[in-house]
This record gives sequence, C-alpha cells and structure tokens, in this order.
Amino acid sequence: MRKMANKIISCILTVSLICSMSITAFAENLQQSPNDIYSVAEDSIVEALRNQCDALTLAAKTIFLQAISDDPELAAYYRENVDAEFVPMLQPENLMRSVTINSTSPLKQLEYNLKALSLPTAVVVSLMAVGSGFVAATADGPLVFGDAYLAVTAAGAAAVIGLNWTIVSPKFPSIVSVFKQCFKDSVSVITNVFDKLKSEAIMQASAKERAEDAAKDVSNSVKKNGSKDTVDLDRFKDKNGRTPKNKDYGRFTSEKDSRYTIEKDTAGHTGYDGTKKEWKLFRSGKRVASLNNAGKIVGD
Repeated sequence: MRKMANKIISCILTVSLICSMSITAFAENLQQSPNDIYSVAEDSIVEALRNQCDALTLAAKTIFLQAISDDPELAAYYRENVDAEFVPMLQPENLMRSVTINSTSPLKQLEYNLKALSLPTAVVVSLMAVGSGFVAATADGPLVFGDAYLAVTAAGAAAVIGLNWTIVSPKFPSIVSVFKQCFKDSVSVITNVFDKLKSEAIMQASAKERAEDAAKDVSNSVKKNGSKDTVDLDRFKDKNGRTPKNKDYGRFTSEKDSRYTIEKDTAGHTGYDGTKKEWKLFRSGKRVASLNNAGKIVGD
C-alpha cells in the first residue's frame, strides 16, 4: 500500500514538473515572438507613414502639422517616428493662416472621433494627414473625387492602413462614418474614395504577407546578422568587387551562397511598406524577392 502511494505521488510530481516546464517554455515564446513581430511590423509602418507625410502638398502639410501640434500624443509620436526636428506650431504660418483657421473645426472633430475608435497612433496620424488633404482641397471649392483620391491613396495612406489591416478592418466602417460626419458636404465623394482606399489597403496587406513569406524562404546566410527580412547588400559583389551600394547596374553574386544573385529593378513599383523596389533577388536564376534600397525584402 505504501509502495502504491509512493508511485502515485511520484507520478503527480513528474506530471507537475513537465507541466511547469511546458508553461515556462510557452511563456517564453509569448514574450519573444510578439516582440520580434512587433518590431518588424512597426518599422514598416513608420516607413510608410514617413512616405505619406513626405507626399503631402505644402498646404496640406501646413494644416496637418498645425492639427497635430494641438495634440501632445500625436505631436510626440510624429517627432519620435517621422521627423525628429519637428517643433509644434504655436500659431498657423501666415501663408496658410486663412486655410488653417478654417480647418480647425473639422480636424478637431476628426481627431477626437478617430481616437475614440482606439486605433493605433500611426493610423490616427495617417488619417489626420488624409483629413488635412481634404481641408486643403476644399479651400477653393467643394471636394472632388480626384483631389480626395490624391489625399488618400496616392499619398500613401493605403500602406499605413494595409499594414494595420488586422486591427483596422473591423473598424473601417466606423472610420468612414467619422469622415462623413466631419465633411458633411462631401459624403458621396468620401464613400467612393474610401472604397478605393479599402481595396488598396487589402492589396497592401496581401503584399505584406507575400513579402513575409518570401523573406522566410530566403536563406539567412544572405541576410544581415540577426535580421529576418533584410539582405546584406555589402556581401553581394560583381566581378570587379562592386556592390549594389556603389553600383546601380549589372549582376551581383552572394559571397556566402552563390545561388543568390541581385539585379536592378527598373519597373518603378513600390513595396508593401511604400518604399521603392530597387533590386530583384534571384536564387538559381529564379526571382524570389524584391528589395528596397536598404536591402529589405518588400515584395515577392
């Protein structure tokens, strides 16, 4: 009887130990993987947001900077991630004074309602840039589709929205409603242009997934140390020892894995994060990925 009791106790202790080890390992994975994924995704989101802000017209940029200057959270995010030299504007610039003053009401309402949706800060900043484009476009008349389209999709908002699509998707109808409330005279235009934004955001999200799959398929031997998605351009050389960093044509072969070669991409397309596709990566003659100027895998 005593032997039986000892066996039972022993079994219980063994099972407890195994469970403890499994839980610990599971917890470690939870701590590591999300952080890794977050850092990679956040870098791409910030890059896309920078591209969008750079594409704003002078009028829209002035209105946008004035709008985010009034919000400490948005101003801090913009300064830390987009422009380290940004200083909040205490007063509108004289050149844009009339446009900016007129923009205060719709952008204030837009900011308040967007933040109420608990969207990522990058998405709020991106949509505030879109709203600023709308305000600038309506300075001389009603908002027309062409101007609205330029303020939304052509400026790069689709990349920021697409990179956050998992979070944004269920809230997208609410985002559209917010814009309709703030720009009541342009409801039909906003409906049409946000339909386009949704389609392009979904395409961006799909492109991101394909780029991530491509990155997983590329050997770590040709990537930068510790990177999951960036090829080391310094380790690709032509017959004269030049690299893609100091020569923009020809074929370059990996020093570590000769199956991999790089050639210039002249199509002028952009990657999922909004950066331009500068290089084509091949393995054994088959194209496996598209790289931007830094070597980051931004497409398949």
